[in-house]
Amino acid sequence: DDVVDFNDVQLTPERKDTLLALLPYLRNAGRLDLENCGLPDEELAALRETYPSPKIVWRVTVGPYSCRTDVKMIRFSMFYKYPILTDRDTKGLTYCNEVRYLDLGHNSIQDAYFVGFMPDLEVCILAIHQPTDISAFRNCPHLEYAELFNGSITDVSALAGCTELRHLNLCMNKIADITPLYGLTNLERLWISRNPIPPEQIERFKELVPNCVVNTTAEDPTINEWRFDWSRPDNFSVRYALLQKQFAYDRQITSSVDLPDQD
Repeated sequence: DDVVDFNDVQLTPERKDTLLALLPYLRNAGRLDLENCGLPDEELAALRETYPSPKIVWRVTVGPYSCRTDVKMIRFSMFYKYPILTDRDTKGLTYCNEVRYLDLGHNSIQDAYFVGFMPDLEVCILAIHQPTDISAFRNCPHLEYAELFNGSITDVSALAGCTELRHLNLCMNKIADITPLYGLTNLERLWISRNPIPPEQIERFKELVPNCVVNTTAEDPTINEWRFDWSRPDNFSVRYALLQKQFAYDRQITSSVDLPDQD
C-alpha cells in the first residue's frame, strides 16, 4: 500500500507494539497516518525519527487551530475571527517540518524558534506581533520572502545565511546594524523604514546590492510597491499576486481549527 491509515485508531500499548513489529515490512508505503491515535506529539516525533520510512504523519494543535505535520502551507492569521496566538501556542509547529509557506501575522508571537524546524521554508510572515528573536532563521536557507515588520528585532545576523532572499520587510523594528545583510546580493526589495540604522550603512548596502530597491521612508510597511502596483489590472504587485495564490487568500475559511493542505 502507498498509504497506511490508522487514523482514529487508539494505539494501546499492545497495538503500538504490534504496529512497530509491522513497520519493517511496509517497504512500499510512503506514508503512515496516525491522526488521533492517542499518543502524545513527543512520542510520535520520536517514532518518526526512529522510523524514517514510511513517513509518519499526525495532527498537531496550534492554539485554536490544528494541522497535519506534513502540511506545506500554514495560515493562522485570522485575528478578526479567532483568538490570537502567543508563544505558548507554538510548540505544535515544531513538528511541521515540510512547511514552505507560513503566515502567522497579526498574532502575539515574540520567539520564532519554530522556523528552525522548517528547513524548506520559502515564505514567512511574522508581522505585527512584536517579534524579537529571529535567530532560528539560520536554519532556513531557502527563505525567499519575509515580512518581519512592526516588532522589536535588533539582531538580523541570522538572515546572513538566507542567500535566496529576494523580498525582505523589516520596517518598524529596533535594528541599528544591517551589515549582516551586505551579502544578500539576490535581494530585489528591502523595506527598512523606521529603524535607527546609520545612513552610511544604508548607502554601503546600496553600493553592494545595486539592483535592490531600498525603501527607508515608508510610514506604512505595506504601502508603495510592496503590495500594490496601480498599473496592473488587479492593482497588486507581481509578488503580492503570487503571495495570494501561495496562501489561498481568496479562499473562504469555514473551520476554526484547520486549513486545507496545500502542495
